[in-house]
Amino acid sequence: MWNDGIIEAISKTSMLHLDLTHLGYEKYSLETKETKKNCIKDLINKIKYIKTDRRLDLAKRVLDSAKVPEPSSLMMTDEQIKKLHQAGMEIGGHTVNHPILSSVDKATARREICENKEYLEGLIGEPLHSFAYPNGKPGKDFDLEHVALVRDAGYRCAVTTSWGRVEKGSDLYQLPRFTPWNKNPYMFMFRLFFPPSKKRTTRL
Repeated sequence: MWNDGIIEAISKTSMLHLDLTHLGYEKYSLETKETKKNCIKDLINKIKYIKTDRRLDLAKRVLDSAKVPEPSSLMMTDEQIKKLHQAGMEIGGHTVNHPILSSVDKATARREICENKEYLEGLIGEPLHSFAYPNGKPGKDFDLEHVALVRDAGYRCAVTTSWGRVEKGSDLYQLPRFTPWNKNPYMFMFRLFFPPSKKRTTRL
């Protein structure tokens, strides 16, 4: 994943400053954890809407500039996915190369969705039912054409990154989500019982 390469480059480098002006970006300070986080966020936001091959190339060049070896074991292996499934966790689909669907043509989008589903179903021996749109912003990262592709691929539902809760009448192929990941257990329970209102949900 290109974004994992960016994260590895910035988090693992021993450099205190990183000049990426030769790539069309900025000179970044990496002196603190906060400046590293800001650099990662800025680079990912600027690169994620670029075509897939170009994203991979840029990630590699950022790694080279940061003098960090290209990572080779950040993603789960097939065996780990099988074990996760056997332990009772649901495996969902997401695409092969994590493209922003709205940035590729329809044939590529269909191939990304379907080949990922076919591969994972062959791996776990069962059909996949849920899908997550890459980046997931309705109207920006995907549109109704991509919703139809996901439905036609045989998925029963799909999640977006619209911040909100699922309610009766929610579109099964544009489900919102939110993250009750508070470290304090009381706040975690509070957010589970009092999730965000549907006013913050975006739908096509």
